[in-house]
Amino acid sequence: MNHWKHLTRDLFIDLQKGLKGSKLRRSDIRITAIALLGIGMFDNLTLSTYDHMAHFYDAAEWFVNNQDRKTGGWPNPVRRNLLGFQELKSGWLSAMGQGHAISLLARAYWHSHGDKRYLRAASNGLKPFRIFSKDGGVLATFLGKYHWYEEYPTTPASYVLNGFIYSLLGLYDLNNTAPQPIAKEAGKLFRQGMTSLKKMLTLFDTGSGTNYDLRHFSLGKL
Repeated sequence: MNHWKHLTRDLFIDLQKGLKGSKLRRSDIRITAIALLGIGMFDNLTLSTYDHMAHFYDAAEWFVNNQDRKTGGWPNPVRRNLLGFQELKSGWLSAMGQGHAISLLARAYWHSHGDKRYLRAASNGLKPFRIFSKDGGVLATFLGKYHWYEEYPTTPASYVLNGFIYSLLGLYDLNNTAPQPIAKEAGKLFRQGMTSLKKMLTLFDTGSGTNYDLRHFSLGKL
């Protein structure tokens, strides 16, 4: 590769992933040594209590570099089964994932004082919101009227509540940080979603709790 690269790691999370099944607390761990294996060179190794901004920009760079430019999506490389629905094949898109990514990229665009790469990726991430789930997007409609952005683009539509709300947060952030006409497009999608949320929210109310989705409408059962 012949160039320097800056890496930021959370050692506690790395340790947790390496020792699956073990219950660890940060207070129980003390770093005594760090070993690097492989061919290469390192110039500076710094330990700090936190480095949130480095993690923030590392994540933003990942979304820029791993976006499907054609679809605007960040595909999930795993299969997913929701009871009663058709299996989602590897490569499916999630409105929740799109919303998280757009939110992060919109904030990176603002915090970087206008890095266009983040804006382009966030804007491109709006594409799946305009395409129906059956065609590879994340859009569904309820009663042919209300727009719903699917966390899981199932057949029939599942209308998962929390994933839908997360998608709206991303649209809201882009609407409030992007220049026109991107802000206008994000704002339109956000308002359509908010209209649906206000009209449909009571359908999730069980009287003593909240349904995760609307499979009692889609499949005719709870």
